[in-house]
This record gives sequence, structure tokens and C-alpha cells, in this order.
Amino acid sequence: MGSGAIALTPHGFVKAALAASPTISSRRVGGRAMTVISFTARNQYKVDGYINSENLLEKIDTWVANPILGDTLIETTYADYRNF
Repeated sequence: MGSGAIALTPHGFVKAALAASPTISSRRVGGRAMTVISFTARNQYKVDGYINSENLLEKIDTWVANPILGDTLIETTYADYRNF
């Protein structure tokens, strides 16, 4: 996993958001209220992290510039959190 890919993990997302100047908003996604934490990573990637009502990161949307396709969405989802 490259150094940029670590930001696509829940721990990496939190660390990257804390290092940036994030904005926080509320949105309804699939009929559910979510807290959205948004920031720009590495001064080039727009990142939105969706936090559910249990304060768990459920999804990360990252937009990456592509010279042929334009801005391309990379969506990373998380589910089935468990205690270990």
C-alpha cells in the first residue's frame, strides 16, 4: 500500500483530516443523516468522509484528476465493524 493509499483507511483518513483544514457538514445519504468531513489532501485530491450515527467512518469519496476521463471518483466503503 503506497503512502497515499493509507489515507483510504479509517485511521489514515482521520490522520489526514487532522493535518488539513477540514469542513464539517450534515447530509442525508440513503435516507440517513451523515456527518461529512471534507478536505483537500496533498493540495490536489478532494476527499469527503461520511460518518454515521454511531460515529463510524462508513465511506470515503476521493476525486482524482484524470487527463482522459476528467475528475474520477474513487469510493471506499467500510462495514461490519467489530471489536477485537
